[in-house]
Amino acid sequence: MKSLNTTHIFFLHVIMCQVLLSSLFAQDGLFAPKKSVPILKAPKPKSLQEAKELFIKNYADIARATSKSCLDQAIGLEKAIKAFLRKPSNETHRLAKISWINARFPYLQGEVFRMKKLIVDTDGKINGWPVMPSIIDYTQNDSSSGLIQNSERLPFITKDSLIKMNVSSGKDKTILGYHVIEFLLWGEDNGIVGSGDRSFEDYDKSENNSAERRGQFLINCTEILINDLENEVSEWKPENKNNRLGRLQAMPVDDAIAYNACKTSNLVDAKTILAFTESGSTAGRVSSFRPKAFIIGLIQGENIETLLLRWGVIPIHASKFKNVQDMFKLGSKV
Repeated sequence: MKSLNTTHIFFLHVIMCQVLLSSLFAQDGLFAPKKSVPILKAPKPKSLQEAKELFIKNYADIARATSKSCLDQAIGLEKAIKAFLRKPSNETHRLAKISWINARFPYLQGEVFRMKKLIVDTDGKINGWPVMPSIIDYTQNDSSSGLIQNSERLPFITKDSLIKMNVSSGKDKTILGYHVIEFLLWGEDNGIVGSGDRSFEDYDKSENNSAERRGQFLINCTEILINDLENEVSEWKPENKNNRLGRLQAMPVDDAIAYNACKTSNLVDAKTILAFTESGSTAGRVSSFRPKAFIIGLIQGENIETLLLRWGVIPIHASKFKNVQDMFKLGSKV
């Protein structure tokens, strides 16, 4: 992702080729304990159409593996938090924070699959930001702030009450998701570098009057996160025409590739999409999904005038190229 943000250029066909070459089926090993897994190689397509179909299949396989990894690590986080709440100590607190870090990695890797109109974190329940600490718990400036210490405003801390309160608070004042769990584990971040310095004693019922409610907030927030991640996993299960995978498979292959390229370019804030095209159809197809980026249609055929009528397309006549390396060179020059 960093390279895309740096160059701000998105190669539609090159992305397709690169995804076909990479194999992330065993990616859960990146985040779970190391285990022996087979190294899978992507099959070599026999035709362009087969290459496109393999691209869509591989895209869905990666999305499924990533969402499953997110869920598995969140379940691991829940176990660590329960152990911490049962016996608060420096060690159980440290392990809970490590589990949060492990759970965060696969989520960041899978952000590309969370796209508008397909999987939407509408109420900030998964990755809501920003978090206003004073809404949830005490802060450096106010030792009595937050819902945790306000039993009149939030009499019972349950999943239902937190979800309702999250919606009423608004998207700019989220009280659910990864970042809220982070705040509840680390505390308020007041430094330029480093993280918060919350003590495990905040959860020790013998030391802190708000410990029980704080623990209820933490575990319920984690369980809500798991429920939402379970919904994401279900979006990639086969044999369901109405989920994310079913809608993707129902699209013509060319449309599915163009659609996902546009959504990915929006996510990484690419400034330009380069669409190599012979007849103009590829650039036109990309245009139909209205990406935020400019579309440069590098056309080899004689239909350059047709592309002038397409939304957001800047047509440029390109010479013939022999291979993918020529595409890279030409794209870099443009």
